[in-house]
Amino acid sequence: MKSFITGVTGFVGSYLGDYLVSLGHEVAGIDINEKNSKNLIESEKIHLYIGSTLDDTFIKKILSDYKPDWIFHLAGIASVHQSWINKKQTYETNIMGAFNLLEACTALPEPPRILLVGSAEEYGKVNTFNPINEECALNGFTPYAISKITQEYLGLHYYHSMQLPVIRTRSFNHTGPRQSTTFVCSSFCHQVAEIELTNKEPILHVGNLSSYRDFTDVRDVIKAYVTLMEKGTIPDVYNVCRGKAYNIKELLEIILSYSTKKIEIDIDESRYRAIEIPFLLGDNSRIKNLGWEPEYTIEQTLLATLNYWRNAMKK
Repeated sequence: MKSFITGVTGFVGSYLGDYLVSLGHEVAGIDINEKNSKNLIESEKIHLYIGSTLDDTFIKKILSDYKPDWIFHLAGIASVHQSWINKKQTYETNIMGAFNLLEACTALPEPPRILLVGSAEEYGKVNTFNPINEECALNGFTPYAISKITQEYLGLHYYHSMQLPVIRTRSFNHTGPRQSTTFVCSSFCHQVAEIELTNKEPILHVGNLSSYRDFTDVRDVIKAYVTLMEKGTIPDVYNVCRGKAYNIKELLEIILSYSTKKIEIDIDESRYRAIEIPFLLGDNSRIKNLGWEPEYTIEQTLLATLNYWRNAMKK
């Protein structure tokens, strides 16, 4: 089995690449920056190409040469906050990157099975505290959400009609070791580790703690993606989530309970988003029916993330 991952050196892509190698797959992928190309990948068996999905000539040639059986499309702008700052870049990267990839696949003699990774942000503000299933309307309003909705519609409508076997996800929040500090749990863990291991003042700076999110460990998420490639029905869409919403303050308190120092909390309103979704909880029944279950508890995930930053700062 030959698998290809866009964004293979990113947070999720690096875990996925190593996992596929452990399953016996031949794995290749792309990254836009050679300098950072080996920061996260552990396996030396992954073949890395340097380039961008925005370069249609490059992506056509790579796929034509490699001829993958599976493609996982993970590359793109992944931060809602960054999407507000760089709207044009978000639309170009997430929409045109997916377009170029799908278009290149139409030229292959044997079309690969393609996973388009979307986001729970596509649902937008949903006026319910009940789990959201895949039939819920898409009312996403952030540049990030709009780019992911457009990407999904490309796969569902046009390229499905072109006989490309596309499966879509709406992935809820995921976290774990190695995640960028632009994301909330990793930011908390990084700050705690820094306070423990340096002379930094024991004050942790946070934004809005009142929202609720459905968090899954990245190591469970990648197994969900493989399950969808093995068993998912084309062209269905699947929520990838734990099925439990956590208050951000609750997550912070768990992290602080692992700290070796007493830390004060500073709520910084400049860190608040202009528009916030207060509650997101996913219904994972559809993917659980394929045999996937999350294995890591939220406590295991947060402790592993904190230990990652502790170790990183000791180097």
